[in-house]
Amino acid sequence: MVEQVERLSAAVAVLVFLLVGIMIYLFLIPPSAVTSIVGNFTNLTYTNSSATAPQKVVYYYPITSYIGGNAQSVNFTYPFEGFTVSYSAVNSSISEKPFTLTSSIFGSSSNNLKFTGNSSDKYYLILNISSVSGTPYLKLQINGKYFYSSIADKGILRIAIPSVDTGENILSINNYLNGFALTQSISFSNVSMVQTSFINTQFSKSVEIPSMLGLGDYILQFTPIGYGNMSVSANGVGISYITNGSNVPISLSIPESVVNSGISTSSGKNNGIIPLTFNLLFSVSEGGRYVVTDNDLLYELPPIPVKQISIPYSVKASSSSYIFSLGVSSIVRSGYVNITFYPSGLSFSIPASSLSTGENIVVEPAAYLAGDEANGDYTGTITLASDGLIMPSSLTITPSS
Repeated sequence: MVEQVERLSAAVAVLVFLLVGIMIYLFLIPPSAVTSIVGNFTNLTYTNSSATAPQKVVYYYPITSYIGGNAQSVNFTYPFEGFTVSYSAVNSSISEKPFTLTSSIFGSSSNNLKFTGNSSDKYYLILNISSVSGTPYLKLQINGKYFYSSIADKGILRIAIPSVDTGENILSINNYLNGFALTQSISFSNVSMVQTSFINTQFSKSVEIPSMLGLGDYILQFTPIGYGNMSVSANGVGISYITNGSNVPISLSIPESVVNSGISTSSGKNNGIIPLTFNLLFSVSEGGRYVVTDNDLLYELPPIPVKQISIPYSVKASSSSYIFSLGVSSIVRSGYVNITFYPSGLSFSIPASSLSTGENIVVEPAAYLAGDEANGDYTGTITLASDGLIMPSSLTITPSS
């Protein structure tokens, strides 16, 4: 047993000696010899399956100016359907059963009518007095305040009720002793309180106009047919007030202050286009009624100087052809877009019939980009022109392969 242990210890010692010798050898010999033996670990490539493939776009240029123009004013119309505005009266009533009020030297009687009121409505009483004994005073109160007092007499009375509160109200009909009769009475065959509520049927509409740099005139056109008083406002500012009815076409210029407020509250500006919002409100006064026809908001864009823009390009990618993508944010006036390359002098056009907002893609040979075709190293300028009025947003160049 002792002999086997001694053999095992000797074998382990030999193995350790060999490993130490190999490590010393690798440390002392030149690096090129080590590489030939164990390989080059520094040049190993690791593949990450989640890595994103590089994009092919080699050139992107944002554009913040218009191209083209217009020699004369251009009109844009934003129509909306006809409508009716009115201030109608709606009547409702509360009726009491027949009753009699008496008064004497011992006191007087009253009848209280409780109701929920609205301070913006109108109220009046209709009293049908069927008989009177003596010369009593008929007195009326609303919420403890007298508003009518007279010697009662047979007949029908129509009496307006002032100062009605919004909420709970109490109307009191009272009989007060008057004269020499010791007992007096007033009999009512019918008592009704009429409430007149006014319903203001207004018309409101929000119209958004893609305005060119806030330039131009903004005109509201409509024909009011009706009677009474009618006001028209834009963004909360009154721009018209009709007092005696009308059936004549009207054109109203929206004030500069309203336009400026629309620009300041605009949700954004896109390459010279500002979306202006006009909140229009048509409203009539009590008793008024109008039918509004032929209504629209007109935007008159003034003459805009014709303009073309030149932008630099630098492309470093080799391809036999390239994808040119022109982003267009707005087409104010339709027209073609001509794209010319320098120094090659070559050009192509996007027809007006094909041009649209968003991305407009054209594929052309590499010859359009003058330069070192073998290495894909191109530098020059691109000029954009149009016979319309176009708002481009960007130009992108991408190798087609």
